[in-house]
Amino acid sequence: MKSNRFKVKSWFMGMALAMLSMFAASSAHAVDGCKLLLCLAGNWRNISECRPTVLEAFRDMARGRPFPTCGMSGAGNSAGNNWADQSTCPAMYRQYDSESGAYSGCTYPGRITVNINGALWSHVYWDFSGNTTTWYSDTARTQLTQPNAAPLDDTFYTDLMRWNSQIRQCTSNGGTPVIGQYGAFERCNYPDYGGGG
Repeated sequence: MKSNRFKVKSWFMGMALAMLSMFAASSAHAVDGCKLLLCLAGNWRNISECRPTVLEAFRDMARGRPFPTCGMSGAGNSAGNNWADQSTCPAMYRQYDSESGAYSGCTYPGRITVNINGALWSHVYWDFSGNTTTWYSDTARTQLTQPNAAPLDDTFYTDLMRWNSQIRQCTSNGGTPVIGQYGAFERCNYPDYGGGG
């Protein structure tokens, strides 16, 4: 664990130094992919230098521009955006058609996957207005909650706990909760209905 922590800290330090040298030499108007990666891997919502960069990237992607890349990130360090679908949208953010009951979209249609040292670090879900919610891996959460760190945005976990309050109702009515990705309640199986929810 100590070795992994050292690798992550070394990566952050290397990225920070690379960013400083780039900012001194360049004044491009496009979103800097290296700064964006560093910000998304951190507590970007609570770091004033990061918010404009991340929000500009969201605006650019909403207009169809590609996700910025970072050529100096090193092997195993990357981020990329995909549009959320029913399988990748967390249960508490899924939207369904009121008449047909069919899946109709995700509250946060954008999903940025951040990988650090070759492992999943976080998923940043975002919408076209710049609203976000972030799921952090256990490793990321441990690293980002060190003393003196900017506080994490716990919107995702607050929403998850609120959503999962349905589990108690399910079990008290004799059902078995079905839990999906991120530990989110998916549906309640009742034995009398052959497993349907």
